Amino acid sequence: MNYLLTRIKKLIRQNFLPENRVQTISEIIAVLVWMVSTVMFYYVLQDIFPEQEFWRGANFASIIASFFIVDGLLFSFLFRNLFELSDQIESQGIDQRLLLPVGFRSYSSFRRMQFSSLIQIPVSIILVILILPISIPSFLLWTGSLIIGFLIAYHLWYIFSLLSFWIKIGEKSTFLFEEFSLICMFPAAPFIASELFVFFFPFLTFASFSARGLLEGGWGRVYMMQGATLIVFVIIAKILEYLGLRRYRQ
Repeated sequence: MNYLLTRIKKLIRQNFLPENRVQTISEIIAVLVWMVSTVMFYYVLQDIFPEQEFWRGANFASIIASFFIVDGLLFSFLFRNLFELSDQIESQGIDQRLLLPVGFRSYSSFRRMQFSSLIQIPVSIILVILILPISIPSFLLWTGSLIIGFLIAYHLWYIFSLLSFWIKIGEKSTFLFEEFSLICMFPAAPFIASELFVFFFPFLTFASFSARGLLEGGWGRVYMMQGATLIVFVIIAKILEYLGLRRYRQ
């Protein structure tokens, strides 16, 4: 944990070095533009489905803020690392990291950082505070739930990347994860009634259940579902990592 915190501090400083400052500011502007376009997309949904309450008022604020926070964490700490992991596995390019005294997963996931995506977090928190009259305990439970959601998404993305030990998918593993993860942009209610709920369930644990808990409570159930999902993905990731690295070394 100390290593991870040290790495994060170092990565943040690197983003604001004179030679990187202009690029970092440009990326922050690009992220803000993307956030605005996403909000406009939600407003379009309101017009298309005016009878649905999922997109209005507090519902709107809770889901979009939850999604932005998890998305910001994913792209800040993982994108520049897991994007290339699959390709490096297939090209036999992970020998050096296997020699390091750092866990393969930690080094592969948190080596580099995209600081600009973190801007989504304070913007989302401000949005929630301004629109939703929530108590401090509820806010803290929501925050904890989103952290668990991020960890679930992290392990699922890592699992997608580890599949490259057996399947030649390269960087497409990242695009595959991105497409499926967009499910967490939407409220959980429409998916719960679907026959494919079991398939949707892991992606809803990223942020959709957290948004629902923020509005309706029931945090015990939310944490139970997220905790069970996280444990399953951690175990799967450890098994695939062990088997994959053993296959790689042969």
